[in-house]
Amino acid sequence: MRQRILVVDDDQNIRSILRALLEDEMYEVETATDGLMALEKLDRQWGRYETVLLDVNMPQMDGLQLIQILRQQTEAWLQSIVVLSTDHDALCQAVRMGICHVLAKPFDLETVLAQVSSCHSLNVCGDASKEDSLSITVEW
Repeated sequence: MRQRILVVDDDQNIRSILRALLEDEMYEVETATDGLMALEKLDRQWGRYETVLLDVNMPQMDGLQLIQILRQQTEAWLQSIVVLSTDHDALCQAVRMGICHVLAKPFDLETVLAQVSSCHSLNVCGDASKEDSLSITVEW
């Protein structure tokens, strides 16, 4: 069975690029345009997605607000989220909220694949300390 990924970004171009990239790698991809739409998908189909690629700056509900809600429901979800942003402070805030995978925009597509793969292969937030397990990639 193919692994499922939810791509959450208000930028249509980014959603399309990530969808094409991930589908080429045999992932099943669904998209959402903001945190509210993502929350609805996650509420209806909890456990359906192995990874969530989450932009921070979006209308309706931003990525950090979504993380806060998911954190209240179950912290286990946090290890499956890759936060994407041009805002370094927002990436740092996501880490403080328990996110283990952050990626600065603009990003390299191979780096996105590596982040997605690490969500599946490692329990990075498990017993390791945050500093030892944190996966932050910044490419300018």
